[in-house]
Amino acid sequence: MKDRWTMKLSARQLFIAFFCISIVLGIFHAVASRDAINPDGIAYIEVAQSYVRGDWQSALSAYWSPLYAWLIALVFLIVQPPLAWELSVVHGLNFLIFICSFFAFHFLLNELEKSSNAQETKIPFILVRLVGYCTFLISSLGLIRIALVTPDMLVAVFVYLSAGLSVRFCRNTDVGSAILLGAVLALGYFAKTILFPLGLIFLVALALSVRFRWSHILKIGLALFIFLSISSLYIITLSKNRGYLTIGDSGPLVYNLQVNRVPSLVHWQGDALSGVPSHATRKVMDAPTIFEFRSPAGGTYAPWFDPAYWNQGMEPYFDWGNQLRAFTRNTKGLYLLTVYYFSPIVFLLFIFFWLSECSVLQFAKRIFSRRTLTIPALCALAVYFSISVEGRYVAPFLALLWIAILTEVSVSKNLDQKKVVHALVMGAATAFCFLVVLFSANDMRDSFPVFVGQSMAESRHEQIARGLRGLGVNAGDEVGVISQYVAGFESYWAHLAGVRIVAELPSNEANAYWFANDKTKDDVLKTFKKTGIRAVIMEDMRSPKPLAGWQRLGDTPYYVYLISQ
Repeated sequence: MKDRWTMKLSARQLFIAFFCISIVLGIFHAVASRDAINPDGIAYIEVAQSYVRGDWQSALSAYWSPLYAWLIALVFLIVQPPLAWELSVVHGLNFLIFICSFFAFHFLLNELEKSSNAQETKIPFILVRLVGYCTFLISSLGLIRIALVTPDMLVAVFVYLSAGLSVRFCRNTDVGSAILLGAVLALGYFAKTILFPLGLIFLVALALSVRFRWSHILKIGLALFIFLSISSLYIITLSKNRGYLTIGDSGPLVYNLQVNRVPSLVHWQGDALSGVPSHATRKVMDAPTIFEFRSPAGGTYAPWFDPAYWNQGMEPYFDWGNQLRAFTRNTKGLYLLTVYYFSPIVFLLFIFFWLSECSVLQFAKRIFSRRTLTIPALCALAVYFSISVEGRYVAPFLALLWIAILTEVSVSKNLDQKKVVHALVMGAATAFCFLVVLFSANDMRDSFPVFVGQSMAESRHEQIARGLRGLGVNAGDEVGVISQYVAGFESYWAHLAGVRIVAELPSNEANAYWFANDKTKDDVLKTFKKTGIRAVIMEDMRSPKPLAGWQRLGDTPYYVYLISQ
């Protein structure tokens, strides 16, 4: 009884310790990234604002998943932040989602411990918890990251909850767990489209994990019914809005972009293989290329506010050469990601396999016994492996896989297990803690001035927006951009200034502009003027001195050319 109480107390202490660590590190990451923004983040913020305005026609997107935008909209309605604090509020939301993901992961660990078979050869579950919490911190703070304004941290919440409820159902096979699982799987689909097919895979894995009885099958069928019923509410609404049946269009578009190397989802003009666009951006100049894109699609930068609209007509196609090249890239990417972020647990599992004195087949069979975790994790990794391996996409599934393996490994009975296992796990946990600190060091440094009360410098985007207003470019005006490194979809300054980008000389044409003669450069400005815009904003002027008529915006490398009306 005393040993059992000690183990429970240790587990509780471990939870409190890692919860406090998660809060502290999460705050550092959120504060350090308070002004960080990415192209997807701009789109999610503007979709959320469409919901706040009640503009459902613009808000319903076949590319951007709805739940993250709903949460941003809800926070905006409650807090009503000024533009200057908008990003800070969004990163505050990311921090709260991160904490929710910690509780979801803790729930998964609790369910695994309740369902685990106590065997002398298995490592104590308190050590599984130790490595599990470290794995969570690495995957959440190192791969998904609070700095990124994307729904991937939200995806992790529902992946962990789905796995935990699946484990609970295998133990209890009760109706309540089935209903909860169906609802969580549906919310996961709202968080990201890929979780719709993965939701079905979770249920298949569950059916393969329980003893065959009609009562069990009926309860899993109930979970499926709940899942499809809730999901269909959004699927029907979205399909009516788009005019065709869809659960979301991001998958086919991303496949063409990542595997078939369609040049871009912005300014896609169609070709013999990928199809013909229904709503193409309009090419108004050939050399260098300039595109104009006024449309019913909303947002600061319409081509990225609704990629599904501008790429309607794009058809995914299969090419063995393209697919094999994608496999090669993704093999390298997955290897580097695993070695860089999860080397301690890989080394630990290798040592456990060596000490287990079992064959590879026996080891694999033991690991695969956790079907509720391994099947969804491996299926998700297979999908991303065939398209694009990116840390924030695969992080929760790698965490599931590592935990599933760790709960089933064993060591030889002939070894002094207590000393050997404790030494190995503590060594791995120490290495993980070092990695967590390493990945958080920059954020700790960057957030320190805020904690000591030093004034926060104005961001580049704020300087550009203020500079434009000072020169008479007002909210509601339309502008064009000449991009050197990034396209218009990274122009958060336009969102802050309230202007719309409706014409662009994209980044892949920037060199053609800079190496052109003066007449061509004049023709570029004349072409922009014909589109009816108020100004042209240029990123990083490549000239020893500013060109005539261009004015620098603050201390940034951005310049503006005002067009007389």
